[in-house]
Amino acid sequence: MSAKRWIIAGFCSSAIIGIGYALMTYTTPNEKEFYNSLSPALKLIYDKNIEKKYSDEMIEYIKKNRYSGKSV
Repeated sequence: MSAKRWIIAGFCSSAIIGIGYALMTYTTPNEKEFYNSLSPALKLIYDKNIEKKYSDEMIEYIKKNRYSGKSV
């Protein structure tokens, strides 16, 4: 292949990848939009899971640092 064909192929490939990335960022909701689109029952489950995760992390932190003299 000539150099011109390689340049055209590279440009087209880059354009396809760029368009795909732009579509992905435009159509994917952020975390707040996703949360707002949930039904109330799913929001309740999500909130409980987040609270449980936070409390589990806090318990692990306390267990890890209980003898180090650091305050929580």
